[in-house]
Amino acid sequence: MNSQLLHKALNLAESRIMSDVKDRALAEIRKEMTGEMRSLFREQSRLFLKEFSEWQSEFVESFNVDDSNRIWGKVKLATLTKLTTTILKGTGKGMAKGYNRLSKAVGWGIDLSFDLKNPRAVDYLRKNAADKVTAINETTRKEIARIVTKGTEEGTSYAKMAKEIRGKFSEFSVPKPQLHIRDRAELVSVTETANAYGEGNMAFAQDLQDKGLVMVKSWQTVGDDRVSDGCQENQDAGWIGVDEMFPSGDDHEPRFPGCRCACLYDTRVAM
Repeated sequence: MNSQLLHKALNLAESRIMSDVKDRALAEIRKEMTGEMRSLFREQSRLFLKEFSEWQSEFVESFNVDDSNRIWGKVKLATLTKLTTTILKGTGKGMAKGYNRLSKAVGWGIDLSFDLKNPRAVDYLRKNAADKVTAINETTRKEIARIVTKGTEEGTSYAKMAKEIRGKFSEFSVPKPQLHIRDRAELVSVTETANAYGEGNMAFAQDLQDKGLVMVKSWQTVGDDRVSDGCQENQDAGWIGVDEMFPSGDDHEPRFPGCRCACLYDTRVAM
């Protein structure tokens, strides 16, 4: 085996090991976050349907998507703190795992440990939480609005529409056996903890760079026939600066929910 093929094989093996380490490291965090997200979606369902029930007597004549949005606005406000806290806690723990795992694995002779006061952690966690809370709530609003719009166009009864809304929230929070990602709550937790873990890896590399090392990173796929074109393009870019973006516009893995790639880090001797 020539040196190029050997290097590729070693990178592939490292990627698979890192992916397995990441999944094990995040397992308990994901379990806790999934449970909290399921509880949140159940609470939002209860609050929405309670407000919705007040329209029962005049439903056919007057209820529309604007009314649905107003109800959702109340529910969103009532559950905002809980959702924000859940996102911050889960991603904070995920970022710490990513930072400390890479620090323990490599270190390069520099003793660093994760600190929530780290400016990079503060910036990421605050901005990410704000963005994700907005995105999660907007997705929920659109799902409810879609049901209401379709229902009003078809003259659906109050009882049927309430059942459909309740069913949609159940899809968010009730596990489905034998599925890899069983509901929306689990999808949120798996995706956000993976993003935070990758952010923690990169924050450690950036902190090393602040100490005087020249840090580089590369994207590594798992090398099978399921690899997407975008992930392959990122891998083909080779080693890039730690502060650069990959061709897909991502700083690190995952590129999408369920992405199996890993980001590898190394030092480069400054010339």
